[in-house]
Amino acid sequence: MAQDDAAERHQAEAARLRAEIEELVQRARLLLRGESSRPPAPRAPHPRRAERDRELEDALEKADWFRREIRRMRQELESRDHYPSSNPWDSRDKDPMELYNLLAEKRKELQQLQRVTEGLEHAAEVQRKAESEQSFVRPEIEERLQKAKLEVEQQKRLNVKLQADRLKLSNQRKAVEEDLRKVGSELRSKGALLHRKGIAGEKGDKSVLEQLRREVDILRGALRQDERKHRAMLKEDGQEVDFAAAHVQSLEKAIEEREAQISKLRSALGVAPPT
Repeated sequence: MAQDDAAERHQAEAARLRAEIEELVQRARLLLRGESSRPPAPRAPHPRRAERDRELEDALEKADWFRREIRRMRQELESRDHYPSSNPWDSRDKDPMELYNLLAEKRKELQQLQRVTEGLEHAAEVQRKAESEQSFVRPEIEERLQKAKLEVEQQKRLNVKLQADRLKLSNQRKAVEEDLRKVGSELRSKGALLHRKGIAGEKGDKSVLEQLRREVDILRGALRQDERKHRAMLKEDGQEVDFAAAHVQSLEKAIEEREAQISKLRSALGVAPPT
């Protein structure tokens, strides 16, 4: 009678353990299916995630072993109930305490497996949350970085154009200086001619003298106008080059600061840098 009661208790305990193990196995499989159904990441898996997958596989194997062991024990108990005379209990089954200790040990292992599974579920949840935050933050940062790089490229092209304009203005300046030298030489020669006529006391035609004076005034006005244009071109050229260089330098500094912010965010999220 005592043996029948012990067998019933063992059957009930085995059934309960089997139900707990099946529930644990289902949770682990749902966790694996949930992770495998997601699209693959564009970069290599993180080492922590690979380690978590291996732990889940080990937990599933251990749970399957527990389930097979409990099924075997239940079959033995059922076979002994149906054939009590042909299958007598062995020395281990005759001691209910030994079987109880075995079940207690399996139960302890099952609890340990359950704690491991809960830890893995928590780690998976943290990983999903981190990936979600990363996918939410990254587009904005990447967009700002691309925009800054585009501005730098535009400024570089503008700088090349300014250099070409500067070379062109330099050639124009040389041509203007050559014209100024020619005009100055002509002005000096005509002034010397007038001075010689004045000293010699020759009585020239007044119309010729007035014409020469008008030409001298025109040449002086043209000389002053060319000098003003020359100074304005030099000033404008220098300002444009200095402004472009300062703007390019500020954009490069902004890009470096944004790349440093991206590196900090990747380190905080535990994400390896793209290769």
